[in-house]
Parts: sequence; C-alpha cells; structure tokens
Amino acid sequence: MAREQSNDSQNLFFLHSADHPGLVLVSNLLNGNNYNTCERAIRIALNAKNKLGFIDGTYDQPSNTDSTVAAWSRCNSMHRNAPRIYQLKQSMNNLAQGSFSIHIYYTRMKTIWDELKTYQPAPTCHCGNMKAWNDYQEQESVMTFLMGLNPSYVAVMAQILMMECSPSILKAFSLVVQEERHRAIDFNACAKTAQGSGSSVALTQSRK
Repeated sequence: MAREQSNDSQNLFFLHSADHPGLVLVSNLLNGNNYNTCERAIRIALNAKNKLGFIDGTYDQPSNTDSTVAAWSRCNSMHRNAPRIYQLKQSMNNLAQGSFSIHIYYTRMKTIWDELKTYQPAPTCHCGNMKAWNDYQEQESVMTFLMGLNPSYVAVMAQILMMECSPSILKAFSLVVQEERHRAIDFNACAKTAQGSGSSVALTQSRK
C-alpha cells in the first residue's frame, strides 16, 4: 500500500522543520571502544523520529511510478548520510595540530570541513541570507582552525580574534603560517649562534 506524504508526525515521510542532512543525532562521540553504545544511541534517535527503517532496509525504495517515491528519496537522503556526518564531526572534534606543521594541519581540517559542508543545506538566496550564511560559515571555519592549534600559538590566535572584522580562513591561515616561519627563522639563528659559540670555545681551549 502506498504511503502518502503527510504533515502528520506519525507519517513515515514526515520531516520536521529542524531536520537537515547535517543534523547531529547523538552527542557521544565514537572513540573506537564504544561502537555498540553509539550504534544503539543512533538507532534510538532514528526510531524516535520514525526513520530507522530508512537505514536498516525496512522501507524499500518505491517504484518510479509510485506517488511516494519523491518523499521516500527525500527522507532517505536526509538520514542515510548520518553515519558519515557523525564520523566527520568526530574527526573534526578530535583534530589538533600536535606535531603537524601548520600547513598539514590546515589541509586536514579544511578537507573535513569542506566535506561536511556538502551535507549542510544552504538558505534560499534572497534578502542577503546567502551572504550572512557564508559569513557565518567562514567564521565557524576560522574558529575551528584556531581551536585545534597548539597553545604556543596563543598570541597570534588572540591577534586574529581581536580583529575588528572577522578574517577569512585563508587570512587566518596566512597569519599563523607567518608566525610559524618567524619561529623557524629565530630557531635557525639561535642554532647558528650556539654553534658559533661552541666553535669559539673549542678553538680557545685548543690554543691553551
């Protein structure tokens, strides 16, 4: 029997206004040791939304001539990406610079961020909504980038956060890379000075 789309929350194809492909279903992050707990939490969340059948194969895809095929496709797209979105958000949450160079860290962060954006709905382009949305996304990417930096970059982080106009992610990246290069130059200069001092001491001692 065909399931007609409805605004009834009990209908299989009902979508709440807050539903979107980037919606986080559960708050506990998968850490490699809690798969069963996370799986159970996701199943409970989807079951509560009456959408579990879209990921366990219970709700088969209707034929192309079925009146519900469009509604089925929309709901299926909304929820079948949940595991990948969860994985991406987990990776983003755990990502930190650590021993990586700024360039490698930024590249990894940007790769995850860009994929996540493909699952996020964009507002209809009117009344400046698109610009506001893009500005918000840019600010969020800057904040994510800064939060993963090593504590030793706190000075340049403060400089970026104190800017009157929120910088683009590329500008923030450029400023941090510049700081990294300055440190490399200072380190090399100190190393040469120390090496020179050591050579002088050795030469003096050899003359005695």
